[in-house]
Amino acid sequence: MKRKGCGLTLLIATLLLGACGIKGGAAKTPPPTVDQILASSLSATDYGKPDRCLQTSEYNRIEVLDKKHLLFEGRGGKFWLNTLRNDCPGLRKGAVLQLDLTTSRACNLDTVTAIETRWHTIDKISATCSLSEFVPIPKEQAEFLKNEIHGK
Repeated sequence: MKRKGCGLTLLIATLLLGACGIKGGAAKTPPPTVDQILASSLSATDYGKPDRCLQTSEYNRIEVLDKKHLLFEGRGGKFWLNTLRNDCPGLRKGAVLQLDLTTSRACNLDTVTAIETRWHTIDKISATCSLSEFVPIPKEQAEFLKNEIHGK
């Protein structure tokens, strides 16, 4: 009788582990972070000299890579990576960004906030975060970052 109870306990434990998603095989690897990709894919000499500011006419699109990295896309296939000074809670892919600029240039220490409109009112959906320097990166690196982060 003891043996039957032991087998039942083992069966219940196995079923519970299966229901929790715990499997005997290898765990699914999470996608790499922007920092991991940057650390492994190119050496420091592959990046251009950081710029303190970008003229607003130099870029035509800003893409959120994650809560700490923005990719500025310019004309002629130019790209700049901006690593925010701190994580920016609420910043997400596809967010509408509001840049608070002190001049006609986006500069180190200017701020960015993700916004959303609901019922004809504007709501902040992220903290207000400070930009840092703009690091020129090759087009191939920008495409690689976008594909790895967003799974395209």
